[in-house]
Amino acid sequence: MEVGREIMHTAASSNLKQVSLELVGKSPLLIFDDADVDKAASLALLCIVYNKVKFLLSELIMKKLKLHIIMILFNILFLF
Repeated sequence: MEVGREIMHTAASSNLKQVSLELVGKSPLLIFDDADVDKAASLALLCIVYNKVKFLLSELIMKKLKLHIIMILFNILFLF
């Protein structure tokens, strides 16, 4: 966290560049000593797959909405 704060402070004070930091990794997890490691690994994989599917579905929905909006504009401009 200290390094992240320093990077953000330096970026803000030097030239106000927009900075995005990924300080922990793609899917940060805390697994304690008494955890069932196999279950934790299975759940971690499930979370990664779930997030990927959710992202892909949102991309498909946005593309469909964009196409729908384009079709509405086309109808308004050329058919009415």
